[in-house]
Amino acid sequence: MDFFEAQECARRNTVKLMLLFGLAIVVILAFTNLVLYYSLYLEGALYNMGPDGIREPSWGLGAVFWINLAVLVLILGGTVYKISALSSGGDAVAAMLDGVPIFSDDPYPERKQLLNIVEEMAIASGVPVPQVYVLPEPGINAFAAGFEQSDTVIGVTAGALQSLNREQLQGVIAHEFSHILSGDMRLNVRLAGVLHGIMLLGLVGRNLCYSHETDDYGRRKSSFSLSLAGIGLIVIGYAGYLCGRIIKAAICRQREYLADAAAVQFTRNPQGIGGALLQIGASRQGGLLRHHKSEQMSHAFFSNALPFGFFSRLWTTHPPLAMRIHRILPDWNGEFPTLGVTSAPSSQQAAQQTAGAAVQRGSRSALTLEGAAVTAASLVGAAGTVNEAHVATARILNTSFPEILRKATHDPFAARALIFFLLLDEQAEVREKQLQHLKNAADRGVYAEIRRLAKSGVRAATGQKIPLVDLALPRLRSLSPGQARLFLDNLQVLIRANGRISLFEWCLAKMVRQYVAGLLPGRKPAGRPVADLEAVADEAAVLFSAFSHLAAKAEKQDCNAEELFAAARAEAGLTGLSLLPATTLGLGTVDKAVDRLAALVPSEKARLLRGCVYCLCSNTAIPQQQWELLRGLCAALAVPMPPMSGSA
Repeated sequence: MDFFEAQECARRNTVKLMLLFGLAIVVILAFTNLVLYYSLYLEGALYNMGPDGIREPSWGLGAVFWINLAVLVLILGGTVYKISALSSGGDAVAAMLDGVPIFSDDPYPERKQLLNIVEEMAIASGVPVPQVYVLPEPGINAFAAGFEQSDTVIGVTAGALQSLNREQLQGVIAHEFSHILSGDMRLNVRLAGVLHGIMLLGLVGRNLCYSHETDDYGRRKSSFSLSLAGIGLIVIGYAGYLCGRIIKAAICRQREYLADAAAVQFTRNPQGIGGALLQIGASRQGGLLRHHKSEQMSHAFFSNALPFGFFSRLWTTHPPLAMRIHRILPDWNGEFPTLGVTSAPSSQQAAQQTAGAAVQRGSRSALTLEGAAVTAASLVGAAGTVNEAHVATARILNTSFPEILRKATHDPFAARALIFFLLLDEQAEVREKQLQHLKNAADRGVYAEIRRLAKSGVRAATGQKIPLVDLALPRLRSLSPGQARLFLDNLQVLIRANGRISLFEWCLAKMVRQYVAGLLPGRKPAGRPVADLEAVADEAAVLFSAFSHLAAKAEKQDCNAEELFAAARAEAGLTGLSLLPATTLGLGTVDKAVDRLAALVPSEKARLLRGCVYCLCSNTAIPQQQWELLRGLCAALAVPMPPMSGSA
């Protein structure tokens, strides 16, 4: 399953969840009315005595309406509240579970190793590096949480760090990155919200059971009807909750199998994730967590985080451990190893020995055009996927950065300075103008850092710029709203300083602006999804025209913008579009077009990107600079694209 299929699957699962949730609400309302009606019947309160002595029914359509409205508001309100709380970012989930953030200066070597693995996997998959947390739990487990790329986190338990070697930990992290790339995190948040809303009805019923009056002796005198109604609501609420958990389990189990398979695909090493699952089985604690709030996000963990009983098999969100191991390691004999012992090669040296060969394989297989259709499919198919060559390339990239630039990615001040540094102009006069602006407008610490970087004489290669930005972006999460707005204003000035802007500079700045804008309070919600590329054909024409003009200038063979545009239009299945003059394609025009195109559903984004590939090249290998331009565009469209294999 490729990235776009996985995203569509996540969307379908969300629709399925909402439909089942709606059905559950209808059933809950019906049973709630039945319970309350029967309670009033036993109490003899179905009728009231009118002023003329005639009995009048107290249970009419008006009462039914208000009761149903109250229950509906309770369930939907609880659901919206929980989703809103968890949608504030993965940091909120990690804080809820008492996670501790870790950084590059952490004194513990196993934590530094974890950060290194997460950074490698992020570079390989083309997404910003998630913030990493350690949970103070002895069980072997991990999770990924977040709502947008700008608020994604990965949490790993202390037990996993102590029990797993590098390859096994890499397998676990690859599994979690699969959930990030396939859009499962949003689904996880919605699942938690739905269950919380249904559960509230049971809590209200419990409170009704304890509603009482107190006499002189302090003895409770519970109303029989209220107690009966409360018991009924408890039964309905908890029955609905259990049904919700069964729905959650049905949706999540298959996602776990897919993430396991993706982890093997990412690392080409079944012993990694397979060994991690074996270690969980060998551990007395397993993957169980002690935190009292772990149940709320149990479906987001790598392995089962809750006690496993006979009846809980119906609603556990993870397949049985033995079944997962057998799918990954078909020759497993069914016995778990002694904890901490593994037959798989586990040293970092062994991993590094395979990196060079993997990069060579990736270089031989890579991004050439043997006919445009083959290339468009292969390049777009690379989106959201990770393989052995990508991981090896990321590992080499991660060690190839100039040390001063690499250190800058791990400090909040230096990270901002690094992004500014990557946008400094090659011309000395424009460069000095940019630096003078930062001296007057930027934070003093940021300006000092960028002067230090500028004086160092180092340069980032084209293929290093986007990975460096991906490494630096997490440090921007600590910015206050005022600092974030100042940073975005300065970014805008830098890219306009020379009176013109390359599409690559625009793409790089666009991905940074989108990430930082997601951190600001009052951010606008995502627009309504666009289900058909034809609905935004004019915006697609703007993008195809800009890319075609750029590629025609860079192309060394017979190829003009008209031909590239026509090929892109045909590949995207759009008719009636004309190439726009380069003079009409200003920064604001392209910016608005990409913002609109970002609302496309995944399958239509794939059509758009296939057209973009035809704009960038004709019948030769795609140049590194144009590949990086495509990666920048994909980042602006929220489509992760890995680095070019062998580009380091």
